[in-house]
Formats: sequence, C-alpha cells, structure tokens
Amino acid sequence: MEPQAKNERQIPKTIFLESLQCMKEILSLGEFKIGDKQSESFRYYKKVVMDCVYGSLNNIYTNLENEGIIEKCKCNNKLRNGWANCPNCSGCGYVNTKSIPDRVRKF
Repeated sequence: MEPQAKNERQIPKTIFLESLQCMKEILSLGEFKIGDKQSESFRYYKKVVMDCVYGSLNNIYTNLENEGIIEKCKCNNKLRNGWANCPNCSGCGYVNTKSIPDRVRKF
C-alpha cells in the first residue's frame, strides 16, 4: 500500500476519532451517575460501552472493507487497542483504498 495523499480525508480515521470522542463522553456521564470509577458497577458499565462501540466499529469497517472502500493500514494497529500515533489511521487499523470513488472520497 502506498502512502495516502496528504490532503485526503481518511474515512475510517474520521469515523474512529468521532466514535472515540462519543465513547469518552458516554463514559464520563456514567462516571458522573455511578460515581467511583473503581467500582464494580462502573467497570461493568465501561465494559458494556466499550464492547458496543468497538463492536459497532468493527461491523462498519468489515462492511466498508467488503465493499472495497477501505483496506488494512500498513501500521497493523488493532481497533480494540484504541488510539495510536499513526498519521494515516490513528489506530483504527484501516485506510481508504486507492480505488475509492471520488463521490465517497469527498464526504
């Protein structure tokens, strides 16, 4: 895989970063409601939220990959590991394909 164009917006990266931000907000609300981050209740809540978010992202990426819109990033990051310092994918493990239609590329 060749490096992505500098100005190209990465669909999987955008989806990933937006989802992580939402997950952080949901976890903050849970902490506010439940209280102690070390409690069994909060740990269970956090697990359920993270499983839901990462499971949904995995489904989205699998479908986009099957449609030829995205492909695995050369960094080999795994989605469940969270954010990483990859300029192409930020840790989601996927990037746009070269054959992605222009109408999709410009979202």
